[in-house]
Amino acid sequence: MAEPLRLSGRLDLAAVDALHRALLAAPPGELRLDLSQVSRIGALALQCLLAAARVEGRRLLLENVPEAVREECRLLGLPPELLMEGAP
Repeated sequence: MAEPLRLSGRLDLAAVDALHRALLAAPPGELRLDLSQVSRIGALALQCLLAAARVEGRRLLLENVPEAVREECRLLGLPPELLMEGAP
């Protein structure tokens, strides 16, 4: 199993371009993202993660999601548990 891609800081408009490039560069298959150092997530970053999850042959798993980030995801309409380890 590959090491997770570790994200950090604010995943907001300023970070979306770099996030998108990192997700595009990831190899196909399971993509594990460690969000333990993420302080905030915005709608565009969440959309970018969802787009990465829809790539054929890819499974996106979020790990170590801080409670503040979970709450922001819920407010944006996506319970992060849907993309977390152990989700169906």
